[in-house]
Amino acid sequence: MNILYQCNDKYAPYCGTSITSLFENNKDVDNICVYILNDSISDINRNKFDILSKQYNRKIVLLDTTVIVSKMEELGIPKYRGSYTTNMKMFVSYVLPDDVDRLLYIDSDTIVLGDLSELFSCDMQEYPIAMALDFIVRNHKKTIGLSNNSYYYNAGVILFNCTNCKKIDFTGRIVNYINNNNPNFSLPDQDLLNIIFCDNIMQLDPKYNFQPVHILFNDRSYYKCFKNNGYYPQSKINKDKNDIRIAHFLRFLGEFPWDKNNSHPYNDLFDKYLKVSPWKNYEKAEKKLSVLFKIEKILYKILPNDIFIYIYRLSHEIFMKQSDKKSKKNKSNRLM
Repeated sequence: MNILYQCNDKYAPYCGTSITSLFENNKDVDNICVYILNDSISDINRNKFDILSKQYNRKIVLLDTTVIVSKMEELGIPKYRGSYTTNMKMFVSYVLPDDVDRLLYIDSDTIVLGDLSELFSCDMQEYPIAMALDFIVRNHKKTIGLSNNSYYYNAGVILFNCTNCKKIDFTGRIVNYINNNNPNFSLPDQDLLNIIFCDNIMQLDPKYNFQPVHILFNDRSYYKCFKNNGYYPQSKINKDKNDIRIAHFLRFLGEFPWDKNNSHPYNDLFDKYLKVSPWKNYEKAEKKLSVLFKIEKILYKILPNDIFIYIYRLSHEIFMKQSDKKSKKNKSNRLM
């Protein structure tokens, strides 16, 4: 199994915790090679990745991303939250060994809970990539030009068929789109993949990218609030809830499981694998929350879940609307 992560030095403890969970829950797999797109990882964290590799007798390769960063600078791709890391996976072909045929990209904000070997033998037909659907993008889909019923995929887990990617010039199509459209999206990697390859993405089961909304709220409340436009049927979510292979944290109330005093439903899961990783001494810090998230956190504690879910949806839509406006403003400034 060839697995891909990407991280900078700040995210190294989270990436390392995810890799620890991968190794812990795939012990029966003979060969696992983890590639990390390295965005200025410090010597201290490099050493911890080396310790992790030896601890499980698995291969971890830190890939030099200089050529990727140079390409993104050449294309004028803006940094996302102060870093180029988020977009690196879309240009992995520049640094990946030629003999890798199938590659599974996993976000650092995840915990691997089960066997992933099925993904390396599934029939991808002619699809270059496979992804799971994103759970909460109603208005955002319209913002980027997709219809309400369109599928919109989450980029936290991506299965690459490298042979098929080469056939369709996967990276070249991304470069051409950027050159011709000068995009500046609020979710840069995810939006690009959904727009460019909208009809050429194989759909993964939700168990491979299980998102916290389905842990927080029961299925009835979720589908009543968010409807089912361009999303999995309720029966599919209910089934995969009992067989989660990859838990994807995603921000909840403005926080992640690595924040101090967070209310994230995956906090205990993150702590479990953090404690057996080389980053076990990591100290959580308090997250500075915006007024919006502070209010949302208070309401989460006092309202019943079937009522709070509407607050949650509204808060996310406000957050995404603000992000989309900021992205459009940044694009206008770049064009001036």
